[in-house]
Amino acid sequence: ANQKAFLTGTIKDNYIDVSASYSYYNRIREIYSKDLSTEEYTLSTNSGDLDTTKFYAGQFRGVWSKYRRDSILFNYQVGFDINLETGTGAKIQDREQSINDYAIFISAKHHPYKKLLLQGGVRFAYNTEYNPPITPSINIKYDIFDNLMVRSSYSRGFRAPALKQLYLDFNHFVDIRGNANLKAEQSNNFQLNIKYSVKNDNSVFSIEPDLFFNDIDNKIDLLQQTEITIVNSIPDTNVFYIYKNFDNYKTRGYRIKFSYKRGNKLSINLGIANIGSKSVIDKTIIDNTNYVYSPEIGVAAKYFFTDIETNLQLNYKYTGEHERYWVDFDNNLLKNREEDYHMLDISVNRNFLADRFSVVAGVKNAFNVNDINIIGDNGGAYRGYGSSRSVAYGRTYFFRLTYHFNR
Repeated sequence: ANQKAFLTGTIKDNYIDVSASYSYYNRIREIYSKDLSTEEYTLSTNSGDLDTTKFYAGQFRGVWSKYRRDSILFNYQVGFDINLETGTGAKIQDREQSINDYAIFISAKHHPYKKLLLQGGVRFAYNTEYNPPITPSINIKYDIFDNLMVRSSYSRGFRAPALKQLYLDFNHFVDIRGNANLKAEQSNNFQLNIKYSVKNDNSVFSIEPDLFFNDIDNKIDLLQQTEITIVNSIPDTNVFYIYKNFDNYKTRGYRIKFSYKRGNKLSINLGIANIGSKSVIDKTIIDNTNYVYSPEIGVAAKYFFTDIETNLQLNYKYTGEHERYWVDFDNNLLKNREEDYHMLDISVNRNFLADRFSVVAGVKNAFNVNDINIIGDNGGAYRGYGSSRSVAYGRTYFFRLTYHFNR
């Protein structure tokens, strides 16, 4: 269950934005045994088979901004951010745990002159379980020409683990386990962005290269592990996922965005990225002495056929091969590689009767991607459970008919 409330408004040159949200999660676990001769069900009396897990989360955020569109000198923003989490249940340590986070922040924009923008901010926080540092950020934007802009930024990051990552064991189709020993993430992030655009009476073209580097200590991620379980005196293999900290995780790479729009007839957005990563999961194990790169390509295109007044839309994404980590039966840390795959969605849209009727039809996952193979350390497919991973439900077709009464 989720509830949200918002309050926004202006007071002279000031803008107010206040929001509050509340979410509730309830999971009841009951295990029954069935007598096959009488077909009667009996509720288990084992304490581990009966449990009710509940999580409550509240978020409150308020921002007061001084902002004028015609001002090129100085604007500022101050605010608060409160996050409250509580979890109860038999699988939670001492049956109940809470994590609360309270923060205030301030940011400011300053134009020394029209082409140069300086923006800085700082966040002060208190967490009931972790000791967050002061997290500053700075952003510099310079308009070299009217159609050429360069931007650079630095920010320090902090993220405490969520209560579910610490304490919740979720076993529904996938076995995901919390880890009460998780540490908080801390990071340093750098980015350089350039944007060049060309406009004429009927079309717009832009190219936007982006370079980035992220250095994260104690990165929180799901790690696959395997274990031997005994079911009716018969050994069985179980695969589960558990939240772990990477001692250090670095990423670097580039993204390039191309955009072209011609009137209301054609629009094309193309994105190309190559992201490299280097991980230290244990202080004594350097998994990647060099960066390992994974490419990505995304295309979103739309074309309007004026003769038949129909829109054709295409969305394509290529995800390159990338590495994952897992732990075997002997608690050895190993690497594997997930193969690359392609995803494509196509849809057509046409309006009728002065736009009162709208018809949309198409196909999702046109290449019918279901599972991708996982290649292990020895160069061959990882034998046993986990030699593939599900990424999609396969090809689906859809049709939607909408009628608008007020047009």
